[in-house]
Amino acid sequence: MTDDLNEGEQVQPEDFEAMARYVVEQIADLWGSGQYSPPFEIIFTDANGRLVMGIRMDDDGDFKSLPETPYRLRARFPVKVTLVDHNGKTWQTSFTGSDLA
Repeated sequence: MTDDLNEGEQVQPEDFEAMARYVVEQIADLWGSGQYSPPFEIIFTDANGRLVMGIRMDDDGDFKSLPETPYRLRARFPVKVTLVDHNGKTWQTSFTGSDLA
């Protein structure tokens, strides 16, 4: 079995941008509802469960990308996104390529 063996289509750079925009919108709703509070860690994993991207949002709402991983260029759908707030409370969603079309 190779490192890249999976069912999904290749994730393109613009797909990561679209996923991140969606997650930022969700953070605004989650934070605004008072159910979740920063700082947040947002973790993107690919179809093989590999970390492909991470973002941290501090208490002031500023975002910082975590160091890029070598798997980002080879990531395949579906991509699972996990948000973890400062209390360890999690929120998850996932994307397929057709979700972003």
